[in-house]
Amino acid sequence: MNKKILALLLAVGFMAGTQAFASRARLLVLGTGDAGQLLDGYGNGGSLLVDDAYNMFYNPAYVNDYKDWAIIEKTGGTMMKENGTAGSTTRAQGGFVTSVANLNMGLYLNRVTPLDSWKQTNAVNMHPVDFTIGGDMGVKWGLGLSYASYKNLSSSETSQVDQSATNLDVRFGISHEGFEPFVSYKVVGKEKLDAVERKHKDLMIGTRYHYGEWTPYLAVRKTQLENVTTRMTWGFGTARKMKVAEGVRVEYGVGFFPPHERCCV
Repeated sequence: MNKKILALLLAVGFMAGTQAFASRARLLVLGTGDAGQLLDGYGNGGSLLVDDAYNMFYNPAYVNDYKDWAIIEKTGGTMMKENGTAGSTTRAQGGFVTSVANLNMGLYLNRVTPLDSWKQTNAVNMHPVDFTIGGDMGVKWGLGLSYASYKNLSSSETSQVDQSATNLDVRFGISHEGFEPFVSYKVVGKEKLDAVERKHKDLMIGTRYHYGEWTPYLAVRKTQLENVTTRMTWGFGTARKMKVAEGVRVEYGVGFFPPHERCCV
């Protein structure tokens, strides 16, 4: 076998072996730690229970822990909306993290499920872009942006369709001596369905704290679809990661996230 090809295969195998722990499949099995009430419950939004590259989507400071990382995810089936009807199909998606000078930057494409989970009507037609940047200046920090838009303007002899949507989320987090607070805010969240204009609001604040084998956490999130519904979610819990033997590790956790409050505005 050509030596260059052999070297490439070994390099790919090494990367696959060391980075295989970060994937949607892993998060779907291990869980988010909030019973899907707070984070994206479809394996795209990270976990409060375990350390994973996808955690950078709620605390961008974690981008500093996954340098030179890349992944491609294939489609994952049909989601179900809160009313029990079929939602949009999770799509092929992927991204990477790379280092530039003293900064770590990540780019991820097509992570659409958070939009659909929080009632963006045209989520299935939107193609979000996630950009994350972070650094370590004694305190690890990270800033994340998620942007997506959609526009459809068409007309016929009998009707005219005017639909558009724009979404921009900004996230910030730090990690210092085990303390890992994070905040996320929807700067722009609007959509137009013919003559009806609706605004989406979203604010999430929380933290994790690494204390030996234990990782307690707490978070609160409020989302609102103007003139339709308001949803408040909060809770707390703790995770534990312990080594029981050489090459054997046990991770488990317990949390309390009561049924979310939802009411008409």
